[in-house]
Amino acid sequence: MITKKGATALLIGLVLAWSLVACAENALEASAEELLGVADQAYAHGRIEEALAAYSEALTAYEELQRLAEEASSDPGRPVGEQIAEGVMARIYIYLRTVVLVSIADCHRERGDSFKAREYEEEAQGLMASIGMEEGLADVRSPWMLTMEADRHLTRGDYETAIDYAVRAYQIAMEKAATSQDTWWREYAAEALLIVAKSYGLLGFTDLASRALEDALSIAYELDDEPLRAAILALLGLSDLRSGQYFLAEISLLQALQIYSESRDDVGLAGSYLFLGLVKSAGGDDENAILCYERSLAAGERAQLPELEADACRALAKLYWQRGDLDTAYEYLERGVALCERGNCLPLSLVATHHLIANYFQEIGASEDAVAHYRQAIQLVEATRCHLERSVMRTLHMSQYLTPYHGLVAALAEIGDHNGAFECAELAKARTLADMIETAMLRRGDILPPPVQSASIAYQALAAAQATASDPIPGTWSPEQRASIARVATDQAEGYSALLSQLEREYPELGGTLSLTPGRLSDQVDDVLSQLAEGTLVLEYLVMRDETILWVVMEDGIQTVSRIPISRTE
Repeated sequence: MITKKGATALLIGLVLAWSLVACAENALEASAEELLGVADQAYAHGRIEEALAAYSEALTAYEELQRLAEEASSDPGRPVGEQIAEGVMARIYIYLRTVVLVSIADCHRERGDSFKAREYEEEAQGLMASIGMEEGLADVRSPWMLTMEADRHLTRGDYETAIDYAVRAYQIAMEKAATSQDTWWREYAAEALLIVAKSYGLLGFTDLASRALEDALSIAYELDDEPLRAAILALLGLSDLRSGQYFLAEISLLQALQIYSESRDDVGLAGSYLFLGLVKSAGGDDENAILCYERSLAAGERAQLPELEADACRALAKLYWQRGDLDTAYEYLERGVALCERGNCLPLSLVATHHLIANYFQEIGASEDAVAHYRQAIQLVEATRCHLERSVMRTLHMSQYLTPYHGLVAALAEIGDHNGAFECAELAKARTLADMIETAMLRRGDILPPPVQSASIAYQALAAAQATASDPIPGTWSPEQRASIARVATDQAEGYSALLSQLEREYPELGGTLSLTPGRLSDQVDDVLSQLAEGTLVLEYLVMRDETILWVVMEDGIQTVSRIPISRTE
């Protein structure tokens, strides 16, 4: 597959001789790329101040790289080919500065400083205009740039945006492939489809992930590209595993392992052995599952990629947990968290790790420690959720990650923090309610109250535009049609956002439900309880997997909390 370095090489051509200055530039570029990775990792895990500091350092590095490239491009003592190459690099560094500026804007928005966020966004827009992209990132036509952005958003846990960028990269690459003999356009297209598949898989859309992978596999066979084919087969194995098709999953993974073993690709071996271990575990073959996980762990260590080791540690921990060996499971979990802090661990992977650690502490009676880890898991779930704009994605996301909320409620009840447990239960239920309202807005706007019906019409238009823009199979759209579709989706999003703001002003309770934050929910709960009339009794239930919790609440607060041994199924 094409790497970022390889893509840059394609853009600047072959340069036969590099000076000491060029070596210094390479070191600075490596430093900038590393800072960007650190910042994205911190942002994905909710460490906004750390992310902001790293983004700021990366911005300074790219500014210096741009200055050096511009000086080199106008140096008459350099060969003409190098001058041209440096001129291209200067434009790339301008683009990378805009990427960092938009990320800094995201950090300020997370901190609640919308004014500062807009300042950075306007600066980014100005830079994009300076290289002929007045429409900003929506105007980018480079599959390399779009794929790089998709990969970054995947790392940051913004899976929906990753899909949008990757789909555009695929569509543009396939357009260029139709009129060019160069094979790299199809390689770009396949790489973009891999990101689409990973993102849909993490969100729980297995069918869409498989569809993207099948298209990518066709490209890999056309190109006779074995490394690319192995990467796709490994993900197809995971997709079949998620669908319960264990036999097909094992066939794909064994094919991938054969290719990776012959090429001694430790990154590919780590992932393929991990997925094969999951297949073995699902089939009840624990001994071979452990063997696969240990091989995955060793390959990840050889590849010096801590995030791969962390995934294997979590899989081993889960298997030992299921076998009742809690202490060994906890050792692997602790190791996994430490590895995630060193590597580029995906947020939802870390959610699973913190959730398992919390379960361990809950099991041994250390509820206060369990609370800390449940909170970290929920913080990451909330950080991922805030990036999802489409209701179908939010609904599925919430259904997959309700368990940490329920775990936190039980742990807080265990240590006697009944108010905290009550607020956490309300947050989980409010998230579900907001998803239900948005689903109704899409499917049955006529049954909603009149104030919501206008928002429902706008939301349906937005959902249709977004679905069209993110379809991985583009048909025969022209570049102009695709640009028009992207603009329509952007306009619909702005219109819907404006309607939500109006709803929030005119109907605060309704608007607050659709754009809920944990802090606002806490204020709303306090407000409702303060308005209870004397003698009014509130019974608040939370039905969890294994039990039901009941709060009895009056105007002066929570009176009693009962944990009733009635499961969700019962």
